[in-house]
Amino acid sequence: MPSSRASTEFHLSLAQLRGFFTQLHLLVESGIGLLDALEAMAREAPEIDQTVERIHLRLRAGSELEAAFGKASSSFDRLTLGLLRLGRETGMLVKVLGRLAGRSE
Repeated sequence: MPSSRASTEFHLSLAQLRGFFTQLHLLVESGIGLLDALEAMAREAPEIDQTVERIHLRLRAGSELEAAFGKASSSFDRLTLGLLRLGRETGMLVKVLGRLAGRSE
C-alpha cells in the first residue's frame, strides 16, 4: 500500500529533532509567529528545510498544527503530535515546544 507521505521524505535524527524544537521554541517564545518562525528555520537549516517547508505549506493550507507535523514527516511520533495538539488547544504552545525540545535530549 503506498504511503500518503512524499517518497523523498527525510527522517530527522534525534539531534535534528532536538535542534528543530529548540529553535522553534526560542523563535515563538520571542514573539515571532509560528509561520514566520518556520520560514526562518527553513532558510537557516538546509538539512531540515524540506520537512519545515512541508509543515509550513500544510499550515498555510489550513491544516491543524499536529496534522501538519504528522503529514510532513514520520519523525514526529504520536506523543509529539498529541502534545502539539494539547499546546494548540490550551494556548500553551510555547510551553509545549519547550517540553518537546527537552524531550528530544
